[in-house]
This record gives sequence, structure tokens and C-alpha cells, in this order.
Amino acid sequence: MVFSRIVAGGDVGSQGRILARAADDVAAGRLRPIVTTTLEGLTAESMKTAHALAESGRTIGKTVIRVTG
Repeated sequence: MVFSRIVAGGDVGSQGRILARAADDVAAGRLRPIVTTTLEGLTAESMKTAHALAESGRTIGKTVIRVTG
């Protein structure tokens, strides 16, 4: 959906302005992702779990795999 305006023939420059505003909102703490699941370690098991959650169609928000060290 990010590029829907461009694909639909809209002003390409407007996309840059939208993304710049979103970046400002993230930096200011006004915009945050909805994280519902955090998995620890970038392993085959955590990736399988994340994939299964995405395939279930029941996950709302983001699934994060936290990589440490």
C-alpha cells in the first residue's frame, strides 16, 4: 500500500513527503509499530514460529525477532 498513489498515477513527489513526515513522527515518538509478539534469537526455530504466526492469519501487529549480541 505504500506505493499505491504512485501506481495509481499520483504525484511521485507526494510519496517522498509522506515518508518524510512518517519518519519525523517516528523520531518524535508519535508513530510506533504495534508489536504483539517478540521472539528471541535469529534461529531456525524462531523463524519457523514467526512464519507460522504469519500464515495463521490471526496475528495482529508485528512479530519481531530480536537479535542479540
